[in-house]
Amino acid sequence: MSASQEHTHQHGECPVTGKKNGFCPAQTGDSRSPCPALNTLANHGYIPRDGKCITPHVLMHGLRKGYRLSAPLAWVLVHGGFYLLGQRRQRICLHDLSRHMCIEHDASLVHPDVEHRDEYAPIHVHKDMLEGLMAFSADGHLMTPDDIARARVLREAEYLKPMDRLHAEIARGEMAIVMHLFNNPAPDPSLPAHPPSFLGKLKRFFKGKCSASGQHHAQPLPGVPLDLLRVWLHEERLPDGWEPYHHTGLVHTFEMSTRIRTEMNKLAKEVAKEKALLRSSTEAEQEVIAAAVTAAPDEPPFGIVLEQGEIGDEPLSDPPRHHHHHHHHQPSPSGTLRSTASTSSSASASLQVETPITPDAAVPQTILELPVLTDSPLDSPQVEEKITVITKLRPVRDISYSAGSEGELEGVAELPRVAVAAC
Repeated sequence: MSASQEHTHQHGECPVTGKKNGFCPAQTGDSRSPCPALNTLANHGYIPRDGKCITPHVLMHGLRKGYRLSAPLAWVLVHGGFYLLGQRRQRICLHDLSRHMCIEHDASLVHPDVEHRDEYAPIHVHKDMLEGLMAFSADGHLMTPDDIARARVLREAEYLKPMDRLHAEIARGEMAIVMHLFNNPAPDPSLPAHPPSFLGKLKRFFKGKCSASGQHHAQPLPGVPLDLLRVWLHEERLPDGWEPYHHTGLVHTFEMSTRIRTEMNKLAKEVAKEKALLRSSTEAEQEVIAAAVTAAPDEPPFGIVLEQGEIGDEPLSDPPRHHHHHHHHQPSPSGTLRSTASTSSSASASLQVETPITPDAAVPQTILELPVLTDSPLDSPQVEEKITVITKLRPVRDISYSAGSEGELEGVAELPRVAVAAC
């Protein structure tokens, strides 16, 4: 039987690898998480290969053995994780980690967000997202802390609300550990391909070329090689020939996380500034629409008729008379406005509608949906936009509104503000 053939990992052991920590991917029935670090430990047998019945002690031992994490860092990760899962001093399976917003969080760099109303997030790395992350490498060879900061800022900018502080720290801490795990110094061609003999080690030690452990004094890389990172994230296995060359401690992780956070804060300010410039530019180019609304008596309750309209010098195209739509039992007339786009940032439109005079306590809500066809001055195809006006008509006549570039209508005669939404 080969490792590629289907088999089981009963009692957390693999019958086919031939090595205690040889690689074997997850088999049917095995439990896995959104965390590639823990999945890799299971695939190599540092924790139960089936990913089940994992105690804090077993997980700490696996982290220290597989990744050479310091005891304090392993303790914080394990006991903090069990606490967030609500399973202190109990056993977990790896899939427990996919429970949404416990440890798992939105805005992952390589995982899609949890589906609406689902309790558990996807556990498999999304290949397109992984390659998107790789594209943030500035030099195309290494993934540096600055690259990670840029990726995180742009990923989090996709959301209306910022991440909460806890999960933002978790997201940074994950990559801070990765930056230390896989930044092994580049191989020194002057060193032998195989471990030197004890005598050779002594000679190199006294010559100052190498330490007693056989590792040279080269500085660690400023980032993680992309090919190594891709193997670890996508295949969830330790790269061939890789071994941790130093301990990764709590202080190391905190310092790296702080560095990423500092760079993220700087980049976030730049992104916010660019968005503000883009927003002001867009608002300056938008057409400003003014609408006149007339209230008239003697109409049935909630009845409303679109009589006429125009924008600029162009009339309303085929205005439907007594054309009613209902939105939650409320009127919603429709018409088409035509105008010619220009560099001017102003335009006007007028509408006449009829609606009943009602007491203030029974003011109906009127929804006007106006598709606007804009002809480009460069003879490009027409672009259709729908402007939705939501308002409440007061029992007065000749009500006029004006729309500003901020997308709000202000009414004359002490009318409430109403919103304009572009669809």
